[in-house]
Amino acid sequence: MRVYQKPPSNPHDLLVGATLLSLSEFKALERLSSENGKDPYRLSHISAFASPGAAGEKFHEAVQGIYDYSKLLFHQEGLMLGYMSPLHAPGGRNGGSEPVFISKLPLLIARKMHKSDHIFMRNPQEKAAYEKFFGKSQS
Repeated sequence: MRVYQKPPSNPHDLLVGATLLSLSEFKALERLSSENGKDPYRLSHISAFASPGAAGEKFHEAVQGIYDYSKLLFHQEGLMLGYMSPLHAPGGRNGGSEPVFISKLPLLIARKMHKSDHIFMRNPQEKAAYEKFFGKSQS
């Protein structure tokens, strides 16, 4: 986990840097894990944004934008990228009112892609990235 505590003067630049750092740190953790005989599927890398301005709407919109822009890059590396924030809409993929992706701090979360993640692949590029690691999905 990496915690960012300074108020961001430019949320976009902070989030781009944090996202790319998360990708490189996850890949390093994955290598170490494999070298030590540990299961890389148990790994996740979390970037938490704890500064006062990080809970606001402007920062939330920046998190959403970076997530939308970066998730394909993560998919192409066999990883998943997710985000949570105080302003995230309730419900998950199927809607509803549960606070599934709501957290007190904005979070970017990277983890290893699983075979069951085919349900999250929404466009041809994401599906191609998934198929590179798991082949065609049966659903």
